Amino acid sequence: MYEGSQVSLHMKKNILANGMTDHTCYQCTIYKYDEENQNIYMILEDEELTRISLDAVYSCDIFAVEDTSCEGIVEERYNCSQGSMLRFRVKNGFYGRIS
Repeated sequence: MYEGSQVSLHMKKNILANGMTDHTCYQCTIYKYDEENQNIYMILEDEELTRISLDAVYSCDIFAVEDTSCEGIVEERYNCSQGSMLRFRVKNGFYGRIS
């Protein structure tokens, strides 16, 4: 459904007590969307995986036929044959067109 779509990922808040909020906007491409488990697998473009926090809430803007937005957390990050992979777990579902 969203495979191949471009994504803009940015931190909304850090979950850690004294954690810093990262204001960087990360560009990704969706590799796979697992609708049943609400996981989006995405390839991080031109950044180090360690820049993505596993202790933060992110906003995910998906630029597809119909642009959408959702919120969630990155539960896993790893390198594989496809590149720098993120497993993003959707916590607040998809919202309509992004303004």
